[in-house]
Amino acid sequence: MEAEVTIVMVPRERYSAIVTTIQSIYDNTEIPFKLVVVEGALPDSVKNEIEALVKKYKFDFIYKPYPLNPNEARNIGLDYVDTEYMVFSDNDIIFTPNWLTTLLNTAKEYDAWLVGPTILDGEIEDGNIHATAGASYFDEINGKRYYHFVPGNMGKNLSDDIELIRGPTTMLEFHVILCASHIFEKIGKLDEKMSSFGDHDDFIYSVLAKNGIVIFEPNSVVSYHDPGTNISVVEKDDFPFFLLRWSDEWNFSSVDQAAEKWGLADDDRWITHSKNWAQVRRRKSYYLGGLVGRIIGFILYKISEPIGKQLESLFYKKHTQALRALRQKHLGNAQSSD
Repeated sequence: MEAEVTIVMVPRERYSAIVTTIQSIYDNTEIPFKLVVVEGALPDSVKNEIEALVKKYKFDFIYKPYPLNPNEARNIGLDYVDTEYMVFSDNDIIFTPNWLTTLLNTAKEYDAWLVGPTILDGEIEDGNIHATAGASYFDEINGKRYYHFVPGNMGKNLSDDIELIRGPTTMLEFHVILCASHIFEKIGKLDEKMSSFGDHDDFIYSVLAKNGIVIFEPNSVVSYHDPGTNISVVEKDDFPFFLLRWSDEWNFSSVDQAAEKWGLADDDRWITHSKNWAQVRRRKSYYLGGLVGRIIGFILYKISEPIGKQLESLFYKKHTQALRALRQKHLGNAQSSD
């Protein structure tokens, strides 16, 4: 049986779950598929483990010597897709049996452009929900445009009195999304200026703008360990990329790109929320920077935010210097996003 689906696995915010995610794909996918793993600037130990899995499973491993933002990696992976369907997967996912078969059958039934699964947070058996079908939309007030989003059932549990309804939605998250491959002929590749926040919003919006069908499929289930609820999953080797991924440089430019592209009002609360969200997420990891990181966190929240931000800037530059230099070397000022 020939593969109908190519899975493109890309960086999210850490390296330490990559090998587990690859193994989980092979352990829980019953139908033929192709796998393309796109990564950049990995620790040598992780790169070596992936190369060992390449020999075992014969998938494509596309490696760049500099750190990639997720949309850059997704666009690279798209060049290797030659199947009718493809899946974008982050590199920190745990899959369950029949996850792909269920998404694929739903895509065919609805003639869908995109299909997304139930996404849990943490161990599968705990049933804690990260995202199901949500809602996103634009409205205009006094001639100004605003963006609204409502995550689906975030923070709830599968055992709660909730009903997960299979069908059309206006919001999915990039953790895992199945796509009909032909859609990229209509919407083009992903916006690489969306380097941090707003990437899945922009993707869904571009599909809906072309009248594409977007479906939530609750019976396909995946999970990831969200550092927002359990920061301990971020390991020491993850720390520099985690800082870069949620840096003000990447996040502010990403949010500003979205606001300009979507024509948002300057006082749209989504803009402020998105910039603050990344700061909070990043700062939770500062303990990995040792005593200095802990002191900076204390100053930021307990003593003086302006002083804390000055120290934070120096701390960030120190721990991300090597990664930023690699982007500068290979991409130059215009594309380095820092």
